[in-house]
Formats: sequence, C-alpha cells, structure tokens
Amino acid sequence: AGLKQNDGQGGTLERFETCLTILGGNGAKPSISAAKQWLRDRGEEGTALAKRFQSESKGRNTVAHPNVALQEDLQILVDVHGHIPDRYQINEPNETPKIASLQKKASENPAGMLQEHTDAAEGSWVA
Repeated sequence: AGLKQNDGQGGTLERFETCLTILGGNGAKPSISAAKQWLRDRGEEGTALAKRFQSESKGRNTVAHPNVALQEDLQILVDVHGHIPDRYQINEPNETPKIASLQKKASENPAGMLQEHTDAAEGSWVA
C-alpha cells in the first residue's frame, strides 16, 4: 500500500511517492537508492536533482517514521545531567559549538592553535 495519506506536513509523503512514480514511469516505483543513482548518472543536472531528491527523502522518512520518544528521552537526560552549559551556547545561527570553542581558543593563544594545527596535520594532536 502506498503512503497516499494526509500527513499534516504539506503532503510530504504523497509528494515523495509521486516523485518515485515519475521516475519509474508506468506506475512503477524504483527504490530510493536506484532513483538517486539514476539521477546522478544523468550528469550535473541529475546530480543536483539527486541532492534535492535526497532532501525530500529525508523529509519523507521523518514524517513516515517519527521519533516519538525523542522529546521524552531528551527530558530524562536533562533531568539527570542538567541543561546545556553556557560553553555550548552558540551566538551565530550557523556556528557550531566546536567552531565556537576553537575560535575562542585561537583568540586566547593564536601561536598555540597554530602548533596544534601543525601537529594534528602530522598525526599527533597536542592540546
């Protein structure tokens, strides 16, 4: 049975199923892996479409298989370990905690960061 149901997410499941049907033709639906590979084999334009198709596939998976226990599991972990400390807080929308940590470290000791980077490139990390 297809996933032709109202998913409450703007038709994500139905839209994805339609994409598979378009690619398969004559009502056939290829596997997601086969569809992505076929798209990539069509060159640059197909590769760009494969990336978009992959994104749609992830959205479909989120809707079709929601992680219903995530909220409760996160709350249990926070109850045991507390909330995220300030050192993990991110000021810039696209900044990650690792980048924020490295930027702070670099501003405090630029020469030390250069040595760490050089040693890391040679296979040993000196913190």
